[in-house]
Amino acid sequence: MVAQINRSSKTRELTALPTTMSLAQGSLQLFIAPRSQYGDVLASAVRTAGQGSEVLLVQLFQGSTQAIVKLCQHLTWRRCTCDRFLDKPDIVLSEAEIASIKSLWQTVVEAIQVGDYRLVVVEGLDLAIHHGLVTEAEVIALLSDRPLSMDIVLVGESMPASILEIADQVTKCRS
Repeated sequence: MVAQINRSSKTRELTALPTTMSLAQGSLQLFIAPRSQYGDVLASAVRTAGQGSEVLLVQLFQGSTQAIVKLCQHLTWRRCTCDRFLDKPDIVLSEAEIASIKSLWQTVVEAIQVGDYRLVVVEGLDLAIHHGLVTEAEVIALLSDRPLSMDIVLVGESMPASILEIADQVTKCRS
């Protein structure tokens, strides 16, 4: 609520002005680069968390025995529970690896739908689409219905044209 002081009268009267609270508009950013060049995205996620915003960092194809790591108070880092890195397009995935990646993707979907995070970074979505674990239509529907104040950064070596078209910003880095 905002108050306006009427200075024209001898007595100061306060008149309430209707206001609408608007949250900062979030954005959809794509960072397309070789897998070794994601340092800027990670630094941005840590910086955002350091400023007090909740951040979820998900690496769909980076295996780890520890699926959830709380890097700092506001930054949660999640990886699939696999014994190896799965970040090559020609790799053959086991049933357990497929289940782990799909479960982790479902975590991303729920996090975006609930809206508890200010920033969601998803690395490896291009590979999930490539392997047929996620459809482009599913991704576009999810991104179209995300909370307006949420920033989403998708990181990968490539991205389908349909997702490129809906992005607010596309950064392409060459090796």
